Amino acid sequence: AAGFIAEFCAVGGNVTKRVFPPLNTTDYSSYAQQMPTNVDGTFVAVGGAGLIPFLKAYEQAHGPINGKKFIGNLFFSDPLQYKDLSDRMAGALASGPTNGSATDAKATAFINTVKATYPDLVGLAPSVFFYNYYNAAWGLVKALTTVKGDISGGQKALQAALGKVSLDAAYGKITMDANRNAITDNYVQQLIKGADGKLTVKTIRRIPAVDQTFGGTFSSTTPPPGRTSPACVKRSLPWIGKYITLK
Repeated sequence: AAGFIAEFCAVGGNVTKRVFPPLNTTDYSSYAQQMPTNVDGTFVAVGGAGLIPFLKAYEQAHGPINGKKFIGNLFFSDPLQYKDLSDRMAGALASGPTNGSATDAKATAFINTVKATYPDLVGLAPSVFFYNYYNAAWGLVKALTTVKGDISGGQKALQAALGKVSLDAAYGKITMDANRNAITDNYVQQLIKGADGKLTVKTIRRIPAVDQTFGGTFSSTTPPPGRTSPACVKRSLPWIGKYITLK
């Protein structure tokens, strides 16, 4: 949410209202009712098990959803959600570290590995859950191999090895920063109706090597993201325009 607000406002957008449901909310009706409708679009950061209940509450409060006026987080583009999102969300934009329409060699090899190992889950290869858990396990195996399985001494050697792990992953190289947060490519995707009439994604942009600071925009000296931070101001940001258009 902080990254979206920072960029949207930087290029001249105006956030008219910010609504923050608490974590573990199950009834989103009161929050959906607070959402303004006389706007050009709505950004939804509610994710996980809360996404579909929020969208249903929004429909109950404001009527049918126009997918072209919605932007979502990485859960919008997760195939685990397609059935429940349905074609009402066609046209919506989403972003995250997976590329559901990738056909290059690395993505194909990853999908073939999933198909051979977990044939029932091949359709979930670009799921943010499957992909991130897969990479987390892969990184741990690499670190354990480096230390030859030695987890003695409070796992200090293993922890040091984990901090140096680099993965040539299916949707982009993954490295660790000094805080052991991932640096990796992110993608902008649009939800569309596929040839079979079902919801799928079309990837339209790749933003290379995104780190937790968003190119230095956020740091230990800037206010932490919160209900009023970052402020909505027009400014120059280091990552704006640093994307690759995909066809």
